[in-house]
Amino acid sequence: MNAQASALMGDGQRAGHLAHRRDGAVSITTKGTVLRHEQLDAIACLPRVHLIVSVDGPSGAVHDVVRGRCGAFETSRTFVAEARRRGIPILINMTVSEKNYKYVIRPLSSRVFGVPLILA
Repeated sequence: MNAQASALMGDGQRAGHLAHRRDGAVSITTKGTVLRHEQLDAIACLPRVHLIVSVDGPSGAVHDVVRGRCGAFETSRTFVAEARRRGIPILINMTVSEKNYKYVIRPLSSRVFGVPLILA
């Protein structure tokens, strides 16, 4: 485990244990564009921790335009799949804008990612 994953593990454990004592949970919000397996492994070991992944459309044609980065959608999809494979609870967050408002549909995240959608 590298130093960054180790630090995440320590901070996450403290936050997770605090959340557990107070009957709460810890959310980590991410774009899901950086896939570090050791960090996902560390997160998977933490109590009461889930990820919220920001996705701005149902496909690369929409998401990549909103993000201004070709391939961002597929990178986020891979990130979500790897997190789910480890049993990490996932929610999808979508910020609605003029570029993607036509694509706001509740089944978006369950159809594409298999997880719940949060609209912001």
